[in-house]
Amino acid sequence: MGHSEVPRVLKVARQWMGLGAVAIAALAGCGAPPDAPLKPDPTPVPVATPDAREATARDVLAVVQQAVDHTQTWTGSARTDNIAPDGDRDYNVVTLCYKRPGICAATVTASRDSRKVGTRMVYDGNRTVAIKTYLFGFFPVRATLDVQDDRLLDGYKRSLRDTSTEQLLGVLLDPQAQCVDRGIYQVAGENVELLDLRSSHSWKEVSHEVIGISHRTRLPILRDVYDQRDKVVFHMEITGMKTNVSFPPREFTNE
Repeated sequence: MGHSEVPRVLKVARQWMGLGAVAIAALAGCGAPPDAPLKPDPTPVPVATPDAREATARDVLAVVQQAVDHTQTWTGSARTDNIAPDGDRDYNVVTLCYKRPGICAATVTASRDSRKVGTRMVYDGNRTVAIKTYLFGFFPVRATLDVQDDRLLDGYKRSLRDTSTEQLLGVLLDPQAQCVDRGIYQVAGENVELLDLRSSHSWKEVSHEVIGISHRTRLPILRDVYDQRDKVVFHMEITGMKTNVSFPPREFTNE
């Protein structure tokens, strides 16, 4: 595919739905078993030269930037998997409501640790996370913690700020990043364009990331992060994303 050809992604973009609300989504696999495959192979596409793949990726990112500029809120269900060096895998599924710049409310609907189910977190996008959980599954317990509190960090010491939508967009839209198109794949029935990126905005010890852009919303709904051994150490999928939705004020409280 040469530079003079209309990139395939723009042909698809004309069919995409207009952007209504930024919905950070949730993973399609709310009920997915913890041993579900992380990332099926992408659908085969015609072989393109490296230059053509880079040109296509730039066109995709231009579409993403436009969508981001017109998105202020989103909602959906998201699943994240953290894979330790020994292969041990921890996962969480949350329903999530998000509004820029970085404020989000998440309720755990499934987890490797069943005690987390029902826990609600409201992150102010800066330093504070309000927590509501249940003692013995019945008695509500509330606390306000710093985003860097050890109890909120994952196995790699990443905080909600580190795994936020804003951090992901920083990686994806980094003007200095190296990025190539890897073809089309499906997430929960949605076509996504896979982009392979190398960015200084990624977490430490990360070699590259594969991010999937929804053809419907023009926003990222898939993320695989690879370490220096080219092993996946973090996986995220979002399903049911709705964008520019209106939230009642209480949505971002623990009342």
